[in-house]
Amino acid sequence: MVSQPLGGIIAGLASLGVGAASVAVVSSSDSGADPHAAEEETVDADPVETRFKQLSDLRHECATRVGASCNELGREHETRKDLWGGEIKGKGVHRDDAKALLYFRLACDYDDGNGCYNLARMYETGKGVAKDAAEAESAYTRACVLIGGEACAHLDEPPLPAAPKLRF
Repeated sequence: MVSQPLGGIIAGLASLGVGAASVAVVSSSDSGADPHAAEEETVDADPVETRFKQLSDLRHECATRVGASCNELGREHETRKDLWGGEIKGKGVHRDDAKALLYFRLACDYDDGNGCYNLARMYETGKGVAKDAAEAESAYTRACVLIGGEACAHLDEPPLPAAPKLRF
């Protein structure tokens, strides 16, 4: 029989990221309870495995034309700097602006306005791609149509609203 303190040790190891997803802890008591009964403690899954599962789900959703997931993958891959100019490492991904641009383009193609906005921003600043004012304006126009707001502020002339569909 294993005593109760071992359960605390196992739980402590699990909080440090060591161990499996589920651990059975057997405790004996003098209260006359069944000595073969086991209490099962559930330990949180490994955070690294959880992160890779999240990224895998995002990739699958992007592949099935979910624009918001493509945009999120673009945000994950885009390089970022902290307040002091140091690069912020990605969580489970390598930061790569070219890959971020690819995901933003997919998001825009799948009618995600935020993806179009991020694509335009990258073309405007030359991040991960050569600066291209025409591509930036085209993406800002599409973002303006899809989400409005700040995307329209980047345009000299916002696009005209789509004509309402008339029913006869």
